[in-house]
Amino acid sequence: MTKINNYELSSSSLPEEMIVQYTNGLLSALLLPIKYPLSEEKFNKIVRALPTVRLEENLQNFRAFGLTPTPEVPKNKKISMFCEKYMEYNAGLKYVANGIDGKQIEKVKVTKDILDSYFKSEDFLIRGKHSVQNFVKNYNLVLREHTNPLKSKHPNYYSVEHAKKLQIAELPDYWRHLSSLGLVAVKDRTGNLTDWVKKPS
Repeated sequence: MTKINNYELSSSSLPEEMIVQYTNGLLSALLLPIKYPLSEEKFNKIVRALPTVRLEENLQNFRAFGLTPTPEVPKNKKISMFCEKYMEYNAGLKYVANGIDGKQIEKVKVTKDILDSYFKSEDFLIRGKHSVQNFVKNYNLVLREHTNPLKSKHPNYYSVEHAKKLQIAELPDYWRHLSSLGLVAVKDRTGNLTDWVKKPS
C-alpha cells in the first residue's frame, strides 16, 4: 500500500512555504509555489539539503539549512475546509464529498486563501464547475491566480451581458482576452457571434 506524507517547509528567507512529499518513506516531490523569483543562492540551499533528507526519517535535517518542516494539513481537514468554502460561495448549498475526493485533495496544499482564489475564479475551466476533483485538476491555475491575480476587467468566459456594457472600441480587447485563454469564437450561419468555447486540442 502506498503511503504519502506531505510536509510544509517554511523559512524567513522564502516568500512562500514549500511542500516536500515522501512516498513510502522516500523523498518523491518538492513543490515551490513562490510569488517572487528565487535567487540562485536560495535555490542552491534547497538543492544542497535534498540529499540529506532523502529518507523521511531524516526530515529534521532540513533545519540545518534554515528550513522548518511541519506536517501538512490532513486530508480530512482539507475536505472539511473545502466543504465550508463551497457552502460559503454557493448560498449554503452543501458539498457531498466521496472517497475519490479524499485521495485527490491529498496531493495538494490547501489553505483558506487558496480556496478563496479557487471559488472566486472566473476562468472557464473553473467557474460553475466547483468540486474537489476540479480544484485539484486545475490546481496550478488556481495557484497562478492566487499569487498573481488577473487584472483584466473582463471575465474569463463569454458573457453577452458584459459585451453589451462595453463600447464598440473596447470589444476587441475583450476578444483578445478570451483568445489568450484558449477560447475561439463561435458564429451562426449569418456570421453573428453566439459564443466563445475552448479550442479543440
